[in-house]
Amino acid sequence: MNTVVRYLRADEWLSSKVVMMLGVCACFAFRALSDCVIALGVIVAFFVFCACFLSVSYVINDFFDREVDRLAGKRKTIAGMPTVAVAASIVLLVVVGCAPVLLLTQNRLVCIVVVGAVYALGAAYSMPPARFKERGAVGLLECAIAQRCMPLLLLPCLLGFDIYLEPAFWFWMFLSFLDGLRYILIHQLVDQENDRISGVTTYVGKASRPVRPLVASATLIELVICFVLTLPLARLQPFVVMLGFGCTVILEWCIYRVLHTYGGKDWLATFDSVPLEAYLSFVYPFMVGVVRAIFEWGTSGIGWDGVLFAATVLILSARPMKVKLDLAAIYIRSKRAGHLGGEKSNE
Repeated sequence: MNTVVRYLRADEWLSSKVVMMLGVCACFAFRALSDCVIALGVIVAFFVFCACFLSVSYVINDFFDREVDRLAGKRKTIAGMPTVAVAASIVLLVVVGCAPVLLLTQNRLVCIVVVGAVYALGAAYSMPPARFKERGAVGLLECAIAQRCMPLLLLPCLLGFDIYLEPAFWFWMFLSFLDGLRYILIHQLVDQENDRISGVTTYVGKASRPVRPLVASATLIELVICFVLTLPLARLQPFVVMLGFGCTVILEWCIYRVLHTYGGKDWLATFDSVPLEAYLSFVYPFMVGVVRAIFEWGTSGIGWDGVLFAATVLILSARPMKVKLDLAAIYIRSKRAGHLGGEKSNE
């Protein structure tokens, strides 16, 4: 099982990408569909599609980066696999991922077109002749759109095309684009030395200006959009949203102090804990489920769909959230011992 997880690199996309997209899906599904069973069915189908699509994208990337990874000293499962086995796994993932959404879609032809575009852009990032990952700024834009925005275009196919008319949908598209842009910039910053050794030319590798201001700007804009998109939940359950926001602020502050003081790292440009990841990939989706459950409880009984969704988010995000909480605990223990303040004053 661990070999499969490493092969699909599930730990790199499950919590940081899929759970966030599930939160968006649930936000629209709970509002558009009155039947909780159908709503959960759509969410499950969307989850399977996103998981399989991202698995395929990462497998294709690793397949075409085998020589690059060898030069960089990276040992990946795919390195010793025959091409036929890799191709068979890709076909299986595509079939498994597409079948549920094609069964539930409201317009199969449009859905097929969207699915084809999603996979084409996902593969083009790493696959020759396009190989956008080595095309500078264009590669950044392509990756952010392919992995973060394109899967969301399935939601109108599953929930009704009037979603296209909702400003919230396009806010989520823009937020997802910025989030994807931020992640790929951080990835290229972290991998800059390995890319140089293996001869891979990325945007960060040849950038003439500092990249950090771009990451900081994207983070700030995302924060503002997060606030706007959370307002509908706040109108329904202000206490839940205030609690979620408050916990996120405390968590991010603690993590910032630990990474900056003890690790000497740039909080904005490290994968140890990406800013806003806790909110977008756990707090917001979890609040969507909780608010749904409370709303249904007050109108027609316990909202089991909301309870199940919140529990699923909790399970999927448990491991990365534990890492963040452990970082925050370091700061709290240090404050109690009076160490952190002393070390900071000596810098």
